[in-house]
Amino acid sequence: MFTGFRGARYADSAERLAVHRCLDYNSSSFLPLRTAVAIPLALGESFGVFSSSMIHPWHDVTPGEHLPQEFNALVEIPMGSSVKYELDKRTGLLRLDRVLYSAVYYPANYGFIPQTYAEDDDPLDVLVLCQEALAPLTLVTARAIGLMTMLDGGKPDHKIVAVAVGDPEFNSFREAAELPSHRLSMLRRFFQDYKQLEGKQVEVDEFQHAAEALPIIEDALQRYSHLRRRGFH
Repeated sequence: MFTGFRGARYADSAERLAVHRCLDYNSSSFLPLRTAVAIPLALGESFGVFSSSMIHPWHDVTPGEHLPQEFNALVEIPMGSSVKYELDKRTGLLRLDRVLYSAVYYPANYGFIPQTYAEDDDPLDVLVLCQEALAPLTLVTARAIGLMTMLDGGKPDHKIVAVAVGDPEFNSFREAAELPSHRLSMLRRFFQDYKQLEGKQVEVDEFQHAAEALPIIEDALQRYSHLRRRGFH
């Protein structure tokens, strides 16, 4: 038996930890304080508030059934945001990497394809074009329409350009070249400029066809599988 917040008693240390996690959520008005103190471990897990076996968005979400053309994408950064959220590989949570130094914002929803490992040692990046800004950790079915490759820190940094299949304004596009030229210019210019005030230079290639994106996706899927078999975490 453990004694915790305001003299509350818990059956074991796991239940005490669970309640304290709920209390942490209270600071963001996620749960009322009284509810947080009273909630038992099993109930919290059933509602997905916390879990000892919480789903990891990189490792536990399937990349999709119609690969490599269509895939699941997990959003990290909503369109219009100047906040660089990044997957914390150990916990599966989103970590604040930085607020962008320049007065710019992400011109598309930005995230990654689950169970991929790209050449820059991160999950494979994807830009999901959509009418709306999608909340972080939203799972969206996307279709590749092109590829944008950067040279960042000496490593190739591929970004799949995709459209949200569930968005009627964008789901008819099959190639990036079909998009308005100004939208493509905005996408490319953002990545050319967004690190300048950090004193970093980024080279951005021209957009490539959808067919060029498919082997990049397949390679990233295979690289992930290979590393996972060797005990990669």
